[in-house]
Amino acid sequence: MAERSFPSWRWWQAPECTGVNRLPPRAPLLPFPDETSARTRNFHHSPWVLSLNGLWAFRLFDAPEEVPETCWSEYGDETAWTEIQVPGNWTMQGFDRPHYTNVQMPFPESPPHVPRQNPTGMYRTTFTFPEGWENRRTVLHFAGVESAFQVWCNDEFVGIGKDSRTEVEFDLTDHVCLGENTVAVMVVRWSDGSFLEDQDHWWQAGIHRDVYLCSTAKTFIQDVFAQATPKEDLRAGELLVEVRVGFTDSPESGWQVQAHLEDETGKAVVPTLVGEVPQALQQRTNVGHLVWLKAEMESPKLWSSESPDLYTLLLSLVDPSGNAIEHTALQVGFRRIEILDRQLLINNRPVLIKGVNRHEHDPDHGKTISEESMHQDLRLLKQFNFNAVRNAHYPNHPRWYELCDEYGIYVVDEANIETHHYYSSLCRDPRWSAAFLDRTQRMVERAKNHACIIFWSLGNESGCGPNHEACAGWVRGRDATRPLHYEGALRPFDQGSWQGQEVSGCRVTDVVCPMYPEIADIVEWAKTTEDHRPLIMCEYSHAMGNSNGCLREYWEAIEAHHGLQGGFIWDWMDQGLRKTAEDGREYWAYGGDFGDEPNDTNFCINGLVWPDRTPHPALWEFKKLAQPVRVRMEDERAGTVTVENRQDFQTLAGFDLRWRLEIDGIVCQSGNLPPLATPPGETERVTIPWRRETLHSGQDAFLFVSAHLREETAWGPKGHEVAWKQLPLSLPTLAWPERRDRLRAGWTLCSNSRLQFDSGRTQSSFRIDPEGGLDSIQMDQVELLNSPLRLNLWRCPTDNDGSRGGTGSPDQPLSRWLAQGLNRLTQTGRMDGCVSEALPQIRQSQVYRTGSGHEVRMALNAKSTIMGALRLVLQFDVPQGLEDLPRLGVTLSLLPGFETFHWYGRGPHENYADRNSGSWFGRFTSTVSDQYVPYILPQEHGNHTEVRWFALENGEQGLLVCSDPPLSASVSHFSADDLYAARHTIDLTPRPETNVNLDLQQRGLGTLSCGPDTLGRYRVCSGVHQIVLWLQPYHIGAFELSEQSRKLMLTSY
Repeated sequence: MAERSFPSWRWWQAPECTGVNRLPPRAPLLPFPDETSARTRNFHHSPWVLSLNGLWAFRLFDAPEEVPETCWSEYGDETAWTEIQVPGNWTMQGFDRPHYTNVQMPFPESPPHVPRQNPTGMYRTTFTFPEGWENRRTVLHFAGVESAFQVWCNDEFVGIGKDSRTEVEFDLTDHVCLGENTVAVMVVRWSDGSFLEDQDHWWQAGIHRDVYLCSTAKTFIQDVFAQATPKEDLRAGELLVEVRVGFTDSPESGWQVQAHLEDETGKAVVPTLVGEVPQALQQRTNVGHLVWLKAEMESPKLWSSESPDLYTLLLSLVDPSGNAIEHTALQVGFRRIEILDRQLLINNRPVLIKGVNRHEHDPDHGKTISEESMHQDLRLLKQFNFNAVRNAHYPNHPRWYELCDEYGIYVVDEANIETHHYYSSLCRDPRWSAAFLDRTQRMVERAKNHACIIFWSLGNESGCGPNHEACAGWVRGRDATRPLHYEGALRPFDQGSWQGQEVSGCRVTDVVCPMYPEIADIVEWAKTTEDHRPLIMCEYSHAMGNSNGCLREYWEAIEAHHGLQGGFIWDWMDQGLRKTAEDGREYWAYGGDFGDEPNDTNFCINGLVWPDRTPHPALWEFKKLAQPVRVRMEDERAGTVTVENRQDFQTLAGFDLRWRLEIDGIVCQSGNLPPLATPPGETERVTIPWRRETLHSGQDAFLFVSAHLREETAWGPKGHEVAWKQLPLSLPTLAWPERRDRLRAGWTLCSNSRLQFDSGRTQSSFRIDPEGGLDSIQMDQVELLNSPLRLNLWRCPTDNDGSRGGTGSPDQPLSRWLAQGLNRLTQTGRMDGCVSEALPQIRQSQVYRTGSGHEVRMALNAKSTIMGALRLVLQFDVPQGLEDLPRLGVTLSLLPGFETFHWYGRGPHENYADRNSGSWFGRFTSTVSDQYVPYILPQEHGNHTEVRWFALENGEQGLLVCSDPPLSASVSHFSADDLYAARHTIDLTPRPETNVNLDLQQRGLGTLSCGPDTLGRYRVCSGVHQIVLWLQPYHIGAFELSEQSRKLMLTSY
């Protein structure tokens, strides 16, 4: 019997020890008794697999040394034990707590030492040894345990495992018995492996992936490596299968491996392959029990993200008597990957990587994710035109790769190596060499059969040293079909500027993969480099909060320059954890919300979707930029457009094209285009049978063309929109008749500085207070305004603007804005009033002082116009020294009840100057409440650009606002101060009034939380700026909003 006592050495802080008694890493294939069950590849159909998932007994200790020896064999104090779900993190089940850090380690000890107070979970479960498993081999499989663990079976020591994200297997054959068996697992939270897993995500703990037993005969299929590679001309393919057979007894001759390759219908596509298993280990030239099978296939269907065609490879192990004793199956895809002439070629075509980084995350279960959530992610990725994922920053659940194969997603698979806090040291320390190599080998061996993987990545943010070189050499020797990826090769010693010269890291990376580069820098690289490798950004466009500004400019650069081939946005999902406040309200928690210290607060909240996978507004921006179909106007009078197929491999036969003609946002014509079969990368001219309309002066006309799925697919329903284009039209326009005689009628300038209009049926009035400016708008003596119109230079900072409380860098915009006192404006004013010969008008000049003493002048010229509307000319004089404002405009609020929001501008999603490609110009209706965008850290939101007019209504009355030039507008039940004071969405209480922001310009978003700031053209600069507004109170139904806005804006006087 093995030693029963606890090992005396602290194996959890010994990096030289990567494990004890582990079986060699392999592809996680399952044994089946026949081909029919093997085809399912589902363990439920195999009598030789027993899941141990479910409720286990659990007890948490403060340190591994505190675990009594009796825990391996008996419960002791049974009241100290409870039940816990496996798989699952104990930190998400009421024990200990999750802990978030980005770069810094969660404890101060230096590697390889970890805290003495080291939460340690003791797990126990029992199982009944299945019938028919006698005299066979029994393997215990752990798919993922964080962070290091020790296994006992029936009071006997089995082994030790490390690496939280790859499988660890142990041979239990000598430990199990007939009847009931006990498995005990001790999981140590902090280990030497923690220093290699310093990734930007939640630190969790426990058995977080599946646990099962499998049974094989004493001779068994140990591993399979199938490579399906098309020939250079793609007309034929070669299948090369390496099968390793294991013998627990002495090897004997006569064993065979047979293989069948079948298409999706079950039809064999190559003759049965047969190979003899070598068994003479004593021979000097022997390579082990390896069998190589090879076949050529004519015209294979090729795998790609657009056409993920797969074949099923069935393998059988046949004994010397001709009996097939084990079957297994896997899916393979024929695809060819090359790096040539600064291009990543997939099946001989350069493919733009439209990718995103993705952590495994569940808001309720931490690192334990469901298969349904994987399907949900993949459907969303495909629906929003992504074609690639970088597994950030570790190998994912094995089911993920199978689904990426099936859905069609290119994958960068990444070793579970990130030494961020010790960036430059561990990669050069020979004490850690074995751990680096072990983690890289385990990544490759487990996932090597998946067509979806196009790069092997050696990890993330770990410097670059000899340990990486060793890993690179091993991978190149093991798998020559895939290139290597490693960003650290561009910054081997520190995380300063990336090195784009030709010599940077060629031995460890086959792609130039910088992190958060400036657009100008990648353009300069493309213009000047002689490097043969393509540039694919491993991380860019940091999606923290209201973000992803200038994504359009990145893609303009990518498409314009040879050698730039896309990248991976950071990242897919906000890593918020669901938490319940004392009053029962739920919210998304981030670093520090669990008392976890130290922490990096909300830096884990940087995804394109919320934790429940609701898309952020920015996701629509990417969808537009990455769309597979583009349309441009060729000849408007003839109705001819050019349709471009932006796909790499598929024709346009899978899409229906639709069109509609909109005038002032109203559809007046529509139809379908004939089916197209435009080849990939080609264009085709199409004539749209629309009738030319005649416009009234001031109207807009757009031709809207969209592409939709013709049939339902695995990732999208029939009719799902994949692309759209809005084309402005220049149609004949009727002149607007001037009617000066109507402009004077009904207006008076009252002594109380009120401009009043009376038509006999309705009365409207506007008051310009000598000190407060426009402070009253009335309709039939009913007040609409809650607070006066005032200059507005401030917004609640986005995550890209800077850290809350001004604790960030002085170079961050927020730090400058607070220093300038933009959130502390004070105002003085004087008023001049006169009655002109034509119309009453009021002029006023106001001076606003910032907290730092800068003075901004706002001149106001209010004139009466038709139908009781006020024409308001606002001129802003911004002094030098205020060169980069959050916004420049005015704000006011309406009394409670103004909830319906109509606008004519870009929508329907929130959009900003540097992120509005995914929003089209049209007429939209919403509610003020629905304009709230619940970013996990409350911040600026809800803006719409290029707004010609908008209206707010309360059921009886409304206020119409028109603008020249078009403005940026937002409405909300929260003030900027409300948002700034809040740290979570539950900190906000909606105000009954409606706050209205009208901006001549609002600053772009950029990605400065981790990456470049917005471009200069999206910043608000000093100087003189002017905007003209028309304000029209009305009774609902009095006029059509679009028509009235034209009347107001076109009236001459």
